[in-house]
Amino acid sequence: MYNVPIARKVCATCKWWRGSREVNFVGAREPKYVTVDGIMPRGNDCAAWRVERGATHTCNRWSKWERI
Repeated sequence: MYNVPIARKVCATCKWWRGSREVNFVGAREPKYVTVDGIMPRGNDCAAWRVERGATHTCNRWSKWERI
């Protein structure tokens, strides 16, 4: 498990990320982290690029995940 701060514009916080992830909250309402299974989850291609990307990769197609 790996926690990625939601303020970072990386794959784990992007709407194109296909890997499993969960939003972790601080208190009752404020989202703080996105938890992913690993930095390089296998078999989860980026929907925007159709290539395997890691949770901490960045690119010019990043778009904020709706849940955060």
